[in-house]
Amino acid sequence: MINWLTLFANALWILSLALALSIISYSSWEAEQKGAKFKEVIAQHSKQAYLNISGVLFSTGLATIASKTWEQILWIIMIVLFLLQIGFLYFPINKD
Repeated sequence: MINWLTLFANALWILSLALALSIISYSSWEAEQKGAKFKEVIAQHSKQAYLNISGVLFSTGLATIASKTWEQILWIIMIVLFLLQIGFLYFPINKD
């Protein structure tokens, strides 16, 4: 019998890695086309947001298939950290 949850979770983390790789590849191509540095292109808010979303999806997939409770806790912590990065990206803390 097929375990659909495991199939979905594995597909999720594999697709999230494909998303991250495509973002990095596109950023490299864009930097080459514009004559800019890769670091400047990958640091754009939109690219950072997509990389963090990819991290959330990756961590969710691995948290779903983790067999031990401590593994699940670590992946959930990673999910929270990626979500915090997304939050700080769009709602920065200003010390004025």
